[in-house]
Amino acid sequence: MQAIPFPPCVAQLRSNLEEETGIDFNSCLANHYRSGSDSVDWHADDEAILGQEPVVASVSLGAERIFQLRHCQTRQRFDLSLPHGSLLLMGPGIQEYWQHKIPKTKYLQQSRVNFTFRQIQVRE
Repeated sequence: MQAIPFPPCVAQLRSNLEEETGIDFNSCLANHYRSGSDSVDWHADDEAILGQEPVVASVSLGAERIFQLRHCQTRQRFDLSLPHGSLLLMGPGIQEYWQHKIPKTKYLQQSRVNFTFRQIQVRE
């Protein structure tokens, strides 16, 4: 996808996150979940462009959704509720050892927007 400059509201959100976490972010991916029918399957944000130990800050707005974590080796699982206005910070090691997903929710009709901030490693 073609990158665009941060709109002012996203730039302010990034600034607030950087101040709160002490981590610099130079990328944001916005995901719109129209209802409980929209989901994302098991994955890890472990692309080489994110560096050795990526940190992902995820801000949820709108409908509350369940975020699931699954350990890559033991298959141990955790469910976390992500209500409106929540911040989920996935620190170093999470992407290496855990996968995550947003499962479908049968009866949810409200939408959710999720902003995930990352540090993309710029190659020169």
